[in-house]
Amino acid sequence: MRFEAILIIDESGAKGYANDKEKPGDDFGVISGIMVPVDRYEDLKKDVECLVGYPSNKKNHITDLSADDQKKLRDSVFELMNEYKIPWVYDAAYAEGFRLFENKVNEKFDKKINTSVSWNIPHTPSLLHAKLFRATFIKSAEFFFGQSQGQPIRVEIISDPIDSKTESRFCDELDRYLNAFRDENVTHTGFDRKTKAVVEVSFELRSALIVDHTNDLSDIEYSLHVEDNALTFLADILVNSVHYHLKQAVKNHCGVPLNSESAIRNHPLFSLAWGYVPEREGAHVDFHDEHYR
Repeated sequence: MRFEAILIIDESGAKGYANDKEKPGDDFGVISGIMVPVDRYEDLKKDVECLVGYPSNKKNHITDLSADDQKKLRDSVFELMNEYKIPWVYDAAYAEGFRLFENKVNEKFDKKINTSVSWNIPHTPSLLHAKLFRATFIKSAEFFFGQSQGQPIRVEIISDPIDSKTESRFCDELDRYLNAFRDENVTHTGFDRKTKAVVEVSFELRSALIVDHTNDLSDIEYSLHVEDNALTFLADILVNSVHYHLKQAVKNHCGVPLNSESAIRNHPLFSLAWGYVPEREGAHVDFHDEHYR
C-alpha cells in the first residue's frame, strides 16, 4: 500500500537556459505547488470550480483579469486554501546566479574530459525551469514523508499545459536525481582517437547530488501530466502571488535568499508554506540560495 498525493504546480518569472542572454525583468524564477491528498482532490476541485466559475470563464491566468477582479479572486482562493488548510511549496532562484553557476560547472567538466576521446555524453544547456521543478518536487516529497507514516510514496504531478520538450526535461532532471538514491552507476562510452579503441567510464551520482538533510527517495514513484482545470488555475493564482512577494522582498533587500523565511514571511498564506529555510541556528542552507546568487 502506498501513500498517494497530488502536487499541482505552476511557474512565474525566469525559466530559460543557462546559455540564454539576460532579459529585462529576468531577475528570478519560481515554481510553487499545492499539495493535496488524493482523497481530498475532487472535493477541493469542485469547490474551486464553483469559486472561480471554471471552466465557463476560460481564464487560464490571473493576469487575464482586471486588477480589481484579481484581488477579489485571490482573496477568495486564499480563504478557501486556509479553510482546507492546503499546504503549498515553492522553490525560487536568481536567473543570473543560475547562469553563472551552471556555465562554470560546464567549463570545469569540459576541462576534465580527455581531449583525445570523443565522449558520447549529452551536453545540453541546463534549464532553470527544470531545476526549479526538481527542487519543488524534492521539497514536496520531504513533506509527504512526514505524512506517509512509513508507507512508500506515490506523487501525481499536475502542471498546466507545457510543451513536450519541457515535460521531457522535467522528467530527465528528476530521474537523474532519484536514480542517485538507488546507487545506480552512470556509464558513458567514447572513442579514443589515438588508440582507435572504444573506452568506457563509470561513476556514481550519489555523492554529487544528494544533500545530508534529504530523506531516502529510492522508493518514491511519480507521474507527470498536464491538465487545464480549476486547480491548475489555482496554482497560477498562487505562483503569481509568490512571485510578487519575492519581488517585494528583493526590492527591500537586494540579494535576499529567495528560499528563506524572511523572503516569504509576508505572504498571506505563509502559515501553510513549506520548503523555505527557517531562521534558526543550524538550519540547512538551500542549494539554490547558496549557488545561484
